[in-house]
Amino acid sequence: MKTVKSTDLPIYDFSNDKSEVDEIKEAIEQAEKAMAAPAAKPLVPTKKAAKKSGKAGRIVGISKDENVFLQTLLLDIIADHSYDELIEKNQAAYDKLIARYNK
Repeated sequence: MKTVKSTDLPIYDFSNDKSEVDEIKEAIEQAEKAMAAPAAKPLVPTKKAAKKSGKAGRIVGISKDENVFLQTLLLDIIADHSYDELIEKNQAAYDKLIARYNK
């Protein structure tokens, strides 16, 4: 067994070091400052606005001319009372088609 003398140990000067309590207080202050500061870059990207395709007020998948014709036809059918029975039987479908043209 080896005997350790006090002269063999390194000498530490703790007079200039912070206490553990001071270190904790400083860490808390730094954390509070970091939370209060606005983030330079958002953590979650913002949602982009939906693109407007310019196809509102028409049925997609058919030409512009066909859409104009269909809209005219639908409006003429409602004005012609000989189609009243047909429209009544298919009112939901008719309303859905007409709603596509309401701007």
